[in-house]
Amino acid sequence: ALRRIQTNVDVWMFDGHGRAHPRGAGLATHMGVRAAIVSIGVAKSLLVGKIDFSAQCQRTTRFGRRLLAAPVRLGGAILAQALWSRPDAEPIFVRCGHCVTLDQAVAAVLDVLEEHRLPEPTHVADALSKQVRLLSARAGRLMVERGELPGDGERLSACAPPAGSAHLQFLPRWPRG
Repeated sequence: ALRRIQTNVDVWMFDGHGRAHPRGAGLATHMGVRAAIVSIGVAKSLLVGKIDFSAQCQRTTRFGRRLLAAPVRLGGAILAQALWSRPDAEPIFVRCGHCVTLDQAVAAVLDVLEEHRLPEPTHVADALSKQVRLLSARAGRLMVERGELPGDGERLSACAPPAGSAHLQFLPRWPRG
């Protein structure tokens, strides 16, 4: 999918983790290495490390917004930067992905952090993904109503069908909880 994009991109921002991941490489790092691109991870949750509130400081976006920032440490090493884009909001966590330093990653995020909690590229992507999910759910309901998909708590199973039976089997939906 990345190869089909015709625009030159300086840095890719992923809604996920970079090097500050329990396995040492999150989505941003994996995609950066795999596609040989400069990548940054911007996550909404902290997977590893602790926020060092004793080293907090103020940062300013290019739009003049002042933010509170604090490093995320693990064993003394700084893994990420926590940024509070609004006083009433949870922090976001900026991490190195691939071919970028933490200072460069934070500067890139500050350049595109407007009035939302998330940087504009990930905010737009998050909003679009929610719209696609909503449209997919509506399309799925229409297909059930037309009889093109199973309904009433049934789902399609990827199980291999027994010999001589239909290619798809209907099994009860997994309980949510």
